[in-house]
Amino acid sequence: MKKSILLLYLTIVSFSIFAQELKEKKEDLDFMFRAEYHVLKSDKKVKQGMYTIFTKSKNKVAVRGNYDHNYLSGTWMFFDYQGNLEQRFDFDNQKLLFNQPKLNDNSVSYQFPVKLSPEDTVKAPIKIGGTFYGYSFVIKPNYDISSYLHNSGITKTEIVHYLNIDESGKIISWKSIVKATNKEFENNIEKLSDFFKAFIPAELNGKNIQSTIIFTTTTRIITSNSVSIH
Repeated sequence: MKKSILLLYLTIVSFSIFAQELKEKKEDLDFMFRAEYHVLKSDKKVKQGMYTIFTKSKNKVAVRGNYDHNYLSGTWMFFDYQGNLEQRFDFDNQKLLFNQPKLNDNSVSYQFPVKLSPEDTVKAPIKIGGTFYGYSFVIKPNYDISSYLHNSGITKTEIVHYLNIDESGKIISWKSIVKATNKEFENNIEKLSDFFKAFIPAELNGKNIQSTIIFTTTTRIITSNSVSIH
């Protein structure tokens, strides 16, 4: 009994000391998301412990996981716009545990640099982070595209995106084409964080290969300074 009380006491004390070493933070990430997390009091640039991202529009959890001294640790969960679980990914072992994307069958297509035969086994690339949060970088306003649409008098158009993924699962280029005029834009992928650049690469017969992901978003110019993309 004494051992149990002592163990409980030590657990409470260690948790209390650990809590005192952290500082809670709340941050607006962009126009879609906000985050709640903790940083070390000794170094406020270092994230530690639970990290949760919420949607601003519905206050739903979009992402939940843990940081260990600024490194994504353990299993993270990614949710769709309605708050339904889309994906679980184990960052310690770089392993996909669950993936149920909320996409229509015809909303995404893929291209590969080799000719496929009926005997080939092909696995499409998968975005770490799910289709909602993981691809959120695509629907953030692009100044060059929105300026072009405004100056061209285009208030609504579809934009076709081509994401080229290498054998390691990293984005190597991202092209967007305005469907109304076939105007092409090369997006600066260096502005993306490592998280948004990361995919599980495509496979051909068990070997990683390059791939191109193709999908379409719809853009509306609301005012000269506002753009809506979905």
